[in-house]
Amino acid sequence: MEIKCIQTGVFRVNTYIVPVEGNKVFVVDPAACAFSGDENKITLYLEKNHLECVAILLTHCHFDHISGILPINQKFPNAKIAASAIDAPEIGYGMVNKSCLRGMGLEDLAETLMNQPKPDTLLLEGDDFYGWKVMITPGHTSGCLCLYNRSEKKLISGDTLFFNGYGRTDLPTGSDKEMAESLER
Repeated sequence: MEIKCIQTGVFRVNTYIVPVEGNKVFVVDPAACAFSGDENKITLYLEKNHLECVAILLTHCHFDHISGILPINQKFPNAKIAASAIDAPEIGYGMVNKSCLRGMGLEDLAETLMNQPKPDTLLLEGDDFYGWKVMITPGHTSGCLCLYNRSEKKLISGDTLFFNGYGRTDLPTGSDKEMAESLER
């Protein structure tokens, strides 16, 4: 099975379905939620393809990458939720800035964000996550991470690296200097 990319959430975030073995997969950056009208998009894809979610991985904890944890967690309660040890404490109240959400017309999303389950797996540089190496790549946030699979020569970069660009660094815990160092690495 190849990695599947689905755009979800209010900003159409790239959510990845990554094969582990057999019918087991992990989901990266789930953003699908009731607020964006696609709450069941990920779970329906998993059901349709007879896939079992064993983990949810967050490349960072900005609201547009975490709003879909709950629907997956409800369908797959044994799935581990993983994030960098640096960013994980920000999930929930730490990531909800109502005035910021209000400015984007997303204030009603605040309750969804505050009710997301917290990560139960805290990742550090060099950890193995289902055969993928964890790389802490600060810049977009201080705890942003990428996953690298050496044998497949694939990188899952979240908002660290985009096609012809990289994630913004002007939000809290972002850093131009750290982003430059992460990109060079």
